[in-house]
Amino acid sequence: EKLHQHLFDDSFLAQTIHEQLARQAQNLFKAHQAGNTAAVVEISNFLPRLEGASTHEILAALLNTNPTLVRKRSQFKHQATLLHYISANGVEIRRQKTPYNAVEITRILIAAGAYVNAKAYLYGGYYTTMAMLISSAHSRDAGVQDALIKVFLEAGASSETTH
Repeated sequence: EKLHQHLFDDSFLAQTIHEQLARQAQNLFKAHQAGNTAAVVEISNFLPRLEGASTHEILAALLNTNPTLVRKRSQFKHQATLLHYISANGVEIRRQKTPYNAVEITRILIAAGAYVNAKAYLYGGYYTTMAMLISSAHSRDAGVQDALIKVFLEAGASSETTH
């Protein structure tokens, strides 16, 4: 049985979040008892000490636990970094969103070592995070584009593009 098969069950979706989490915990426990190695990975990745923590604290803890995460690239053809996703332009349409706390997230990512001049293959060429940010309607519409540009520039970002 697949570890998270229940996530596709309509009855699971009808449950409250508390009920869903309890069911997931129960399934993980049963899978662990049965020797399912995927359950061991899931359990070891769980960070219960972050309950009630802010998004910033959770992100900082994740980056502290996995410092290479900040420079990882997407598995998609564009090979975007987390900062490209903050730029909310050129990546998967459903992920082209700018959170209200994008400026704080960007600062955390940069402080953790994110490369502000990383390029990704977007729109038929290789573009920096800044090039995508300055042309993003999402960050502009969210009212954070100017603040994000300032943070990127302070970190040494370039809008240069190459093909």
